[in-house]
Amino acid sequence: MKKQKVLTTKEQNKKHILLKLGNEIRNAREKKHISRVMLSHELYDYGFSLSVDSIISYELGRVGIPPATLFIIAAILDMDLMVVRKNLLEELKKFDM
Repeated sequence: MKKQKVLTTKEQNKKHILLKLGNEIRNAREKKHISRVMLSHELYDYGFSLSVDSIISYELGRVGIPPATLFIIAAILDMDLMVVRKNLLEELKKFDM
């Protein structure tokens, strides 16, 4: 049986923020009716090789998103990063980071 790691408060906060960011991406992608495969292909057209599994990991908050990748995803999905920033800052205030 695998022992579950106990996360520190900072680790929990980071995980929560990554999940919120992933939700923002997934919601924007679904709003535009773009599948993960389609997003992967569009990213490739811009010179970003990103697998569907990587997109899933971003959307589920499993890993952080490199800034350049986030910017191009936001551009493809017509995401307003200032709104995303505002939403994430509100989340940070909830956890007093």
